This record gives sequence, structure tokens and C-alpha cells, in this order.
Amino acid sequence: MTRNQPVVTSFDQCHEVRRNQTWGHVRWQTLFSRKKTSTLGLTAGVAEIPPGRKFNIHSHPPAEIYYILEGTGILRLGRKQHAVSPGTAVFIPGNTLHGLQNTGCSVLRFFYVFPEDSIEDSAYCFPDRTADQPGSDRELPSI
Repeated sequence: MTRNQPVVTSFDQCHEVRRNQTWGHVRWQTLFSRKKTSTLGLTAGVAEIPPGRKFNIHSHPPAEIYYILEGTGILRLGRKQHAVSPGTAVFIPGNTLHGLQNTGCSVLRFFYVFPEDSIEDSAYCFPDRTADQPGSDRELPSI
């Protein structure tokens, strides 16, 4: 069994950047993850959504937390939509549909954390398969 080790890192040291069309137009930089650091039980990092783009609606079994660092947007959380801006904190229960759209003129940046050893350990579900198509950038569905 691998033990957790203390880790100090910074955004500048985090060179893993993942972009995935299925997930939407999001730039990911994972700070803590079993595959990058000697940490278990939590994955955390910073994600950025360019102006006018989105993180597609999805769900996954573990709960998740977002903390908005900069920018403005609309968060779809279950059947409701919420305006988000710097300082907004969001708790997302496991298996809850959620997505985030940047409605501002600058990047929407948020910190995320969830209780998994790595992002690859979580089973993501993207129910709106048309949003997975390259070039698709429809707005979040209205409720």
C-alpha cells in the first residue's frame, strides 16, 4: 500500500495540460493526482475555460468542489442554473449533472477537487452526446 507523502507544488510546476473535445473547451492543469504526485484520496487542480466556451454537462460518482478564481459564467447544477464569479464556491453531489459556461470576456478559471486518487479513476458520463462533436459549442440547455 502506498502512503501519502507531503507535497508542495505550484501552478508553474504543473506541466500536465489536458484538452479533450468530449469535455468541452477546457484547459486542465492537475496539481495533485496519484499519477503526478505521491498523494492518494484527492485530485485537485485548476481549469480554464476561454470566453464563449464551456465545460460540457456531465456527471460522475464522486462529489466535487469548484471555487471560481476569475471570470464569470453560468453553472448548470442539476436542474438549476447559477451565475458564478470570483469567490463563488460550489459543492456538487456525486452523480449530479453539471456543466460550466464562460459568459464573460476573459478566461473563466476555477479550482477543482474531488475524492479520487486520480481523474482517470472517476467514471465520467456525458449524456448530451451532440456536445461531443468537434465544433459543437452550443449553449448550456435551458431548464
